[in-house]
Amino acid sequence: MKKKAIVVSLLAAVLMDLSAQNEHYEWNSLPFGGAGFVSGIITSASQQGVMYARTDVGGAYRWDAENESWTPITDFLGESEVSLMGVESIAIDPSSPNRVFMYCGTSYWNGGLTRILYSDDYGDTFTTRATVTTLFPAHGNDYGRQSGERLAVCPANGDVMLCGSRTRGLWKSETSGRTWRRMAQDTFVNDCKMSFVQYVDSATVLAGLLYKGADNLFISHDGGVTWTPLSGAPTDYMPHRCCLTPDASTLYVAYSDSEGPGTNGAGALMKYDFSTAEWTDISPQSVSFGNVSVAHDNPDRIMAVSMGLWRAQNWKSGVTTWGDQIWISRNAGKTWTCLMESGRSAYSETKVKWLISQFHLHWCGSAQIDPFDSNRAYFCSGNGIVATKSLWKAKPTFNACVTGLEETVPLNIVSTTGAPLVVSFGDYDGCIYDDVTKYASRFSPSMGTTSAIAVCARNVKLMMRGAGDIYLSQNGGRSWVKKNKPVTDKSVSSCAISAEGTILIARPSDSKPYYSLDNGNTWTVMSAAPSGINIFADPVNDHVFYGRSGSTFYIFTYTADSENFTSKTRSVSGVTGRMCVVDGLEGEGWLARGSSGLVHLTACHTGNPVMTTVALNSSTCIGAGKAKEEGGYPSLYIWGRKTATQKMGIYRSDDMGTTWIRINDDLHQFGGPGNAQIVSGDMNTYGRVYMSSVGRGVVCGTLLNDEPSTDIGHTPTITTNHDTDIQLYDLQGRRITSPPSARIFISGGKKYLPR
Repeated sequence: MKKKAIVVSLLAAVLMDLSAQNEHYEWNSLPFGGAGFVSGIITSASQQGVMYARTDVGGAYRWDAENESWTPITDFLGESEVSLMGVESIAIDPSSPNRVFMYCGTSYWNGGLTRILYSDDYGDTFTTRATVTTLFPAHGNDYGRQSGERLAVCPANGDVMLCGSRTRGLWKSETSGRTWRRMAQDTFVNDCKMSFVQYVDSATVLAGLLYKGADNLFISHDGGVTWTPLSGAPTDYMPHRCCLTPDASTLYVAYSDSEGPGTNGAGALMKYDFSTAEWTDISPQSVSFGNVSVAHDNPDRIMAVSMGLWRAQNWKSGVTTWGDQIWISRNAGKTWTCLMESGRSAYSETKVKWLISQFHLHWCGSAQIDPFDSNRAYFCSGNGIVATKSLWKAKPTFNACVTGLEETVPLNIVSTTGAPLVVSFGDYDGCIYDDVTKYASRFSPSMGTTSAIAVCARNVKLMMRGAGDIYLSQNGGRSWVKKNKPVTDKSVSSCAISAEGTILIARPSDSKPYYSLDNGNTWTVMSAAPSGINIFADPVNDHVFYGRSGSTFYIFTYTADSENFTSKTRSVSGVTGRMCVVDGLEGEGWLARGSSGLVHLTACHTGNPVMTTVALNSSTCIGAGKAKEEGGYPSLYIWGRKTATQKMGIYRSDDMGTTWIRINDDLHQFGGPGNAQIVSGDMNTYGRVYMSSVGRGVVCGTLLNDEPSTDIGHTPTITTNHDTDIQLYDLQGRRITSPPSARIFISGGKKYLPR
């Protein structure tokens, strides 16, 4: 019998994900440590080691007790759900600690999208229980975001829940969060923020309001149907957080004079005895309090923290930092010890070295003693979490507890051939990564937010950064020299360095850019440029720069004879983000244009650029990275998609935009590129990509294996009724000489894959 050759191409129906998700990318955030506001710590009293942290803009994390690190649990959120990265509250089901609920939403993203999310596997996966945007919208980044917890699960029935909102009072669900109805509308009125809901038992519930001057702490004895003010509760301050002793006989309430996280510093710490209905002021000092926590193995031991103070912290040898205070009491609040006083505690740091001199506990609106080990305690801060394993020792030692927890907001990501990665952040300056797997040192001197950063393409040791000041480095960022600003009373919003480093450009906020020919000592206005434009240097031609303002693309050329810049323009509409200048290529660039795809610019340095459109369904930002083949065109990366049927995500093209593959997956979306709208390849490592985020730091994707995977998730078999040669090809047309174990049934011209 004559042989028949059957060519099996593993197309979408067979290996739908082979060339994309199965390309073996590893996803994480670059390690920086000690940044971003952790607004709440939530512990389980029924299962040891179950603990979560929520943040205002960077999602939520689960504690990994074995590795003493944090695991992000909201990276699955896509761009259309970035609002949910603002986590308003987290609740653990007391009777089934594997069940966790989150109340998420941010007013200024996705139209204020707010949802109740549910997991029954400790946060490994989540489903939407209800979308409550129009019922009781959340705002995880609003004032009072460190109050709580606003979401509570009934200890006797995990299907019953209460949720206190910011603008629409109190709500109840008896369907495990699927449906909700409003409760006690006359008590909890519109536009009066609730601070917490706390079950005492299955019938008795407490609720606090971020309000002062009238009743603001209420109790219900029928599961939340009717409410009365808790008699004798103070009204001069706002109830911020509360805590019960393990036997629920005593209530502690932390009061502050304002919603926080910043306050005027006034407040009280109050103790309430349910059996006598008596209140006692046990404040160690008259300050605003963020939280109080009780040791479960000894309820006489309690811990309290201030919120919004700016006082000396003497827990580091030879270093004084400033911020909040920690007190402990061994006699239920009769006497206190302040651990921030000199000699009372110590601070040790071995991982994030820059924190040794710069970590200061502040905005401490949440702090918890571990219910199963009272020597362990965790403290929220505006720059992460600090912890101790020796709270009740003679001299407790504290350290930053931020491994795996990254909540920086990236503003610039710069990868240059032959240079380490350089990034800048809001609030925390930025850093230089010689190794993207290790903690780097924060820029010093510090400016806080670093708005602008630039690296010279052909002299990579030359760097410039700007915001409230301008600094120049001639040695790759090891040291920085302060320079004059172009406009003394204006901060710098963007900057650029010419290809050889002879020209510096800095643009003050809301102004025309300025240039300097003497390393930033003197500045001259670029009269040919419009106000507010961001400037990008050609990476080869030392006298050419580019920029875009509205629908106009600018080419600026410095002429030595005239000692000034001339400009030429081209019209280009619909541009959505910053320009991608291709490192190493003269006059080469790309612009993202949303639903109009991409514009590829060539010969820009001549003043007469050639513009070619690349059709895409969506592209909001674009960046370039190292080419796949030596000497080839750099790889391109976008946030977007090729066609409307594809999912939004990070796509890579190795052929100048002709074909694209999605390289992230549904579990690693990080809410999209966030505020800065940056996707950038690494110019020194093929396949590595960086993305900005709304609050998950600098997202880093590393290609672990650039060969296509043959793992298709199940085992097909190839059978035929004929004497047949089987030829197996991957999606890129390459024959697989060592095919995977497979079963593909071919009968009557039909093919199917059994699962």
